[in-house]
Amino acid sequence: MYDATDLRFPKLRVLRTRDAPDDEDMWDISCLEVKMLRNVRTIVTDLNSSEDYWDSILSSLDQHGFKRIPKFKLIVFTRDQCDQNQVIKPELVKGFESHGIKCLVTNDLTCDEIMYKTSCHEIEHVGAIQYRGS
Repeated sequence: MYDATDLRFPKLRVLRTRDAPDDEDMWDISCLEVKMLRNVRTIVTDLNSSEDYWDSILSSLDQHGFKRIPKFKLIVFTRDQCDQNQVIKPELVKGFESHGIKCLVTNDLTCDEIMYKTSCHEIEHVGAIQYRGS
């Protein structure tokens, strides 16, 4: 049987995802280890819908963690348009940083903005991280 995850996309560097998987059994790092995602260095995802998902992944990682996905270096969480004051859990940021992955939070971005800002390395300047309780 043919599986789309076996396809290779050597130039795929940025992945935009809106929601975390509904099935919590899929909440592990293996979803990022498929061939088609090997070259992804940046993941852009919604803060509101995926914060718990990433928290679960980080808490279940062993010491090798993201080393199996060596090019993944930046995760950008986007806030909902209706809640531009949304903040991220400090533990989540620290968890990513402990694995060498930069974690940023910004207002929602269009696909064009994501492509432009990541290609020009401007995504790092989009917004500052705000922690809950700060």
